[in-house]
Amino acid sequence: MDMILSIRAQTESLEADDEALALLGDIGVRTSLRYAVQLLTPSRIMAGTQGRDKITVADVEEIDELVRFVAAWGLVVWCCVLGGHRRVSFPLWAAVLRRQSICQAACRQ
Repeated sequence: MDMILSIRAQTESLEADDEALALLGDIGVRTSLRYAVQLLTPSRIMAGTQGRDKITVADVEEIDELVRFVAAWGLVVWCCVLGGHRRVSFPLWAAVLRRQSICQAACRQ
């Protein structure tokens, strides 16, 4: 998977540390190759905001965390809309730590 990501980065003219590509490979194994490839460009943008041309592990970690955070909030809103709840609060991370249902934590009836 690391080789595929390396080739993809070269194709898109993106520079990345070997460690960053290895982390993307691990993420790809855990999730999917598509997801790992989709993290390349935002990681490059993150590196650029830090004044660097090369993607580092820190860039990949931050983008991966942001994407998962946004997905989790989307799930909360989706759950509340499907549940027909009108008032919504968001103690999501506390609920995850307590292993409660995301919908129970986010939606007040």
